[in-house]
Amino acid sequence: MQHGTDAHNPQPVWPAMPPQPVRADRGSPSKLAIVSLVLSGIALIGVIAVLVLFLGGGPDGGGPLTGKLTGKLATSSAGVRGADLEDVVTNRITDDGGDVGAMRCPDVASVAQGVVAVCHGSISGDDWAVIVYFEDAQGHYTLDPI
Repeated sequence: MQHGTDAHNPQPVWPAMPPQPVRADRGSPSKLAIVSLVLSGIALIGVIAVLVLFLGGGPDGGGPLTGKLTGKLATSSAGVRGADLEDVVTNRITDDGGDVGAMRCPDVASVAQGVVAVCHGSISGDDWAVIVYFEDAQGHYTLDPI
């Protein structure tokens, strides 16, 4: 008898077994999932707050400043002094029903299409910024209280 392999009885060759599928742990939720859920909830609350603010109207919830205000101011080649712009913004907001306690505006070097000034003040007891968009060189403007 010979040692080793027999030509008539070869050693069995087993087929390679496929790897077992990795099973996801179905225990407790991962920390990433919890963080994602919390951040999603915070984002949803923020979106709802912004919608309530914009759909609710102005600082009194539907009262004054319910949208963009337009008008025209007198201009000169020197632009607009801050004090004059403060008067125009205050009067326009007051005409719309707002109660302006104080308003501060910067000097505007020139009035032309695309020039923007930002005024800050107290309207109906709340602090507001008012963006003044100049539409042309003749002094037409749009106010956007934010």
